This record gives sequence, structure tokens and C-alpha cells, in this order.
Amino acid sequence: MMTMKTATFLLLCTLSSILSVESAVIGPIKKATCGCPLDNFGDTGVLINTFPFFACAYTSGTCDWNMDNGELENTAQGNCPSSAVCPSGTCDCPLDNSGGTGANLGLGEGLQCAYPNGACTFNGSNGDLMNALGQSNCPRTSGCSID
Repeated sequence: MMTMKTATFLLLCTLSSILSVESAVIGPIKKATCGCPLDNFGDTGVLINTFPFFACAYTSGTCDWNMDNGELENTAQGNCPSSAVCPSGTCDCPLDNSGGTGANLGLGEGLQCAYPNGACTFNGSNGDLMNALGQSNCPRTSGCSID
């Protein structure tokens, strides 16, 4: 019998494949110079996103929105509002779909890895973990940068 964590991880792996195909159709995207590190439980991660982001950490999970149009990037994360407008580079975290408040993780470029115990979002320039709030499986750094 498949556990919920295993099913979620497999779904994220599938989404990763879909995103790769979509990226090839849409055009070039920035690429991470290395893969996802093992998480703090020794689980292998799957690179699911590289992006310019506006991100907020919530106890139910991190939400990332596209800087250009405010659309939600990580749509599989059920607690995230579908859009968050970030006018003129000043961004405030909206309440999540559960009514929770978020911690602003900032603006910039990053990469996101999916693991059975949750996704980890890393800073694209130095590899530092960005969603440390309530995410115990994430290593402090990815060791990756974005080209």
C-alpha cells in the first residue's frame, strides 16, 4: 500500500517531468548547475522549479509566485492562494488558504526541490535554504547556483 508521502513524492516527480517538457516548448529557462542535495532524512530530491520568485513560508508549506504576473508557481501546494500581486517590488504575504500568516522569504531567483517530507526552496545565488520555517527535512544549503 502506498503512503500519502510516497504518493505526493511520485506526483511531484511527474510534475517535474511535465515542467521539463513545458520548458522545452516555451523556451530556454535558467538551469541549476547541480542536482538536489539529500535532505536531512537522507531522501533524494527532485528539482521541480527554477524561477524568479516572490515567496512566503507558512506552517502548511511555502508558496512561490511569479514576479511578472503574480500567478502561483507551485500549484500542487494546497495552502497557497492562486495569485499574489507584488507591485513595484514591494511584496506582502497574503493569508494562505487556511487563513495562516506567512513569513516573507524575499525576492530573487531560486530553485526548489521536492522530497517525500516536503519541498525545499533554495536561494539561486548562494544556495542557502529559504524556507527554514517549519521545514525540518531541508538541508541548510543546496550547494547549487543558477546560470
